[in-house]
Amino acid sequence: MNEIAFEIKTHESGAREVVPLVDGDRFRDIVARFEEAAGFSTPGSYAGIVPDHFRFGPIINHFMGHGDWNPGAPAVLGCDCLEWGCWPFHAVIEVTNDRVRWTSFLGPKKDRNHSGLGPFEFDRAQYEDALADLVCALGESDG
Repeated sequence: MNEIAFEIKTHESGAREVVPLVDGDRFRDIVARFEEAAGFSTPGSYAGIVPDHFRFGPIINHFMGHGDWNPGAPAVLGCDCLEWGCWPFHAVIEVTNDRVRWTSFLGPKKDRNHSGLGPFEFDRAQYEDALADLVCALGESDG
């Protein structure tokens, strides 16, 4: 079982970047290491998503896989230029009564095979607690 957390970084522009942490490691670093080990000619330049720049809908819905943008397989990472659509990284998010799984990863270059990455499986209660902390830190209402 993996553990999830979310880090918020504030850039000079004031924009806030939401970076998932899996088992204490930034998910963007996990993906970058995977792509480098897989021999991708240009590993992604990933960052978190920036809800201040794009309306993802309620962040809790987004990371539960049923948000306003690409339901079922939302972008969990964006480009390091802070424009998520430049170099997005999507995950299928499957939610059951007691688990949340991230699987079937897809980056902007559709010919890349990420099948050896993950899956990452989280205890749903721990996942929801991490999302509640994120909602509070962002100053959103959890509905």
